[in-house]
Amino acid sequence: MNRNALVKMWMPAPPVTPPSLEQPAPPSVSNLHLFKADALLADETAPYLTVRLPPGTDTHAIHVQADHNVAILYPSPWTQSTGIYLLDLTTGTSTKLTGPDPTGWYAYAHQLPDGRLLLVGDHIWLGDPAQDKFETIAEVALTWLVEPSPSGRHLALWGPNAPGN
Repeated sequence: MNRNALVKMWMPAPPVTPPSLEQPAPPSVSNLHLFKADALLADETAPYLTVRLPPGTDTHAIHVQADHNVAILYPSPWTQSTGIYLLDLTTGTSTKLTGPDPTGWYAYAHQLPDGRLLLVGDHIWLGDPAQDKFETIAEVALTWLVEPSPSGRHLALWGPNAPGN
């Protein structure tokens, strides 16, 4: 066997750069899927309603109204997002609100039967989403968890190191 052929046989091949398998990331799209509890218990795993979320709201907290016509997307203590969105679940359209604290976050959001929006953060605010105007009802210190009473007449608030804890 030829000495040059033997050397070539044992020499490693030069490194070859493989073609890139990376594809450009598609735009982020998030959907809100709503399920009915009784359907899930009956092993029906398909959502009864899917609505596309507005861009940039995939890290928002969400509250879906009892009638399932409106979802409220809002920044929570655990997100780095801003802005409040009202999402009409019947049409998929959304309205962005500045809210009472444009850089703040909220522990709770709820739309009252008369259309006003109740927000709880370090204050309790009540406002008209159509005009994006809110008034301060009470200053309540840092609130992380809010639970309304079954009647809706009372709110239980909890926050770490808040006065009275």
